[in-house]
This record gives sequence, structure tokens and C-alpha cells, in this order.
Amino acid sequence: MSKDQRSDLTNTDVQESGALALPDYPQWGIKDLWTSRESIALLMNWDPALSENMPQEHRGRFEALLEKLERDTGKTITHFNYTLEVGDRYFPWLILQWADGAQIPVPQELRSAVMDAWPNRFRTGALRAERDRLKLQIVDLEQQLERSKAAGVPAYLRKDHNFFSLELYAAVIVWTELFEPERVKPRTALKQQIAAQLRQYNSSKSSAEKLSDNAVDRIATLVNPRKKGGAPSSS
Repeated sequence: MSKDQRSDLTNTDVQESGALALPDYPQWGIKDLWTSRESIALLMNWDPALSENMPQEHRGRFEALLEKLERDTGKTITHFNYTLEVGDRYFPWLILQWADGAQIPVPQELRSAVMDAWPNRFRTGALRAERDRLKLQIVDLEQQLERSKAAGVPAYLRKDHNFFSLELYAAVIVWTELFEPERVKPRTALKQQIAAQLRQYNSSKSSAEKLSDNAVDRIATLVNPRKKGGAPSSS
């Protein structure tokens, strides 16, 4: 079958046949996820449970639509709008969105069943699933970034070093965040600013990595470049 023929198939009218039972639309509408094969069967008005028995005259269109779905929803940035699928399973509302964009007819009974369930299930569920998936991606990217940076990290900042010092690590991190970009506040004592930065550092750490009050005071004294006290000028 040529590419042009496949394209023509995706735009033909929805076929119906008495040889196969119609889907139970309300039941499919409330289903959490559809596989790619279930999705195409539903779009063609076939009961997915009987899709393997589809008459030969409709098999070509079924395979063409299946190929298009899997191609269009590939996990690439180009098709980011359609990457909410889980494996080869898709949120029902997403299949309707894809079909509309690809000008593939959607049986009205199917559209109504999905849209009826959408407000109280799929929309919030899909967004929550996407959020959780993105969180996992962020964690993975952060881990990759840490690994890529590891080669250039000084030995005294490597937490896996045998002689790693938590207080030295915190001192370097706080000095870098406060003084390297010269983000000090005028008319506020430097030691006070350093201590505030250390407390902010503490707030993002686990209990095992938190600094004690005494450690905060020691590090603030060590990092403070103005041992005589006083605040930086506003000029």
C-alpha cells in the first residue's frame, strides 16, 4: 500500500458493520487509558475486544490508522503535545484531540462518552500524571547534570570524598552564592547576611546535612571578610 493510499484511508468516512458489535461507549469513556489498538478500533466504531475479528475489507484502514497514531505520537519534541501516552497507552481525551487534528472522524457517541467523563476524571488525572512524569524527568535531568559536573568539581566539594567536610562545603557554597556575584545588601552586616544565607542553605537539606547553630556561627565568622564588623556602604 502506497503512502498516498494510506493518506486517503485516514480521511474516509467512519465505517459501520453489523458483523461486529458496537463498543459500549459509556464503559470505554470512563476507562483510564486506551491502548493504541483499542483507540483505533473505537475510532472505527468497532468493539476493541473483537478487533482481531475485523473483516478483511476494513483491516487495511485499521492498520493505516494504527501506523499513523504511533508515528504521530512518537516521543519526540516535535510531537510534545502527544507525549502523554504511557507506553502504548493513551488518555482517551488525548486520542480525540489527535483524531481532530488529523481530520479523522470521531463517532459522536464516543466523543460524548469521553467528554462526559473528562471534567471529573481525565482532565485532572491526566494533568496530575503529566506533572508527576515531568517531576521524574526533572530528577533524572538533575542527576545527569550532577554526573556531568562531577569531573570538574574540586575534591573538597565532592561529597563522596573520604575527607569531605560539610562545614567547608557549606562555607564555599555560601561564599560563592553571596560574594561571587556580589549580591550583598548595603547597610546590613556581612556576617548577618552570611548567617541568613546559611539558614537558607539549611532549609533545603536533610537532617543529616543540616548545620548546627554553632556551625552556622563558625562558618559565618570564617567567611566574613570584614572581621571588624560593620555593613557595606550603599555606594
